[in-house]
Amino acid sequence: MLSLPCPFHFVTGLYCPGCGGTRALLALLSGNVKESLYYHPFVLYMVVAVGIETGLWVWGRIRHRPVKGFEKRYRFWTIGALAIVGINWIFKNYMLIVKGTALL
Repeated sequence: MLSLPCPFHFVTGLYCPGCGGTRALLALLSGNVKESLYYHPFVLYMVVAVGIETGLWVWGRIRHRPVKGFEKRYRFWTIGALAIVGINWIFKNYMLIVKGTALL
């Protein structure tokens, strides 16, 4: 697979918070969920979040009443996304720096 190098990784030698995202998306589009999670769990998380929100929107349209609580769910999805990206970033750089294992 030919792709552009990550400028953050090129300059610092560390993984950026989004490193692996493109590979994760391509793996998910190929139907390989496990590989997608390995590269970057945020991609699958967003697919699930968008799927649930779309389902709730469709359900509200069918009932002719919007499903309430979007602001609260939006906050939940955002905090979850930030946690996943942060934990993934810390873990991959920990493995790279401390253990000497390049995960990507």
